[in-house]
Amino acid sequence: MTPRRFLLRAIIVALLAISSLSARDLPQAPAPHVKKTTAERLVGKWMLVEKDGKPIPKTGKYYLEFTADGKLRISAEDHLVPPAVWSGTYELIDDTIHFHTPKDRGGQEQRWEAKIESITDEGLAMTAKRGDLSAAGRYRTVASEK
Repeated sequence: MTPRRFLLRAIIVALLAISSLSARDLPQAPAPHVKKTTAERLVGKWMLVEKDGKPIPKTGKYYLEFTADGKLRISAEDHLVPPAVWSGTYELIDDTIHFHTPKDRGGQEQRWEAKIESITDEGLAMTAKRGDLSAAGRYRTVASEK
């Protein structure tokens, strides 16, 4: 057998071997990375770490908790007053969160909104407005509190 014939047969055998591989035997591309939406990132518990550019004292802990079904829980723990919890709902439209809490002890409904300045899996910055009042807050996820 001449070297040329041997090489031709080797190529044919190699091509047959490759073509007989099933798709599952071939290397697979990794799953595409899907970027989370603002709504997906917002869901979870957030702790206030800065208000109007000033750090929150370690004696107080203030939380916002968002659920995927539009429920909201606000809680405050401060050594000066007993813990307080408010429940309500929220709606995210573009980069604005519309908050609503039902009537409080004084019979008042509370509605306000906050514009999300930035959001990542670890941090949230927003400016809240209620009437003529506004406040900028920075939050971090409770999971990254460590």
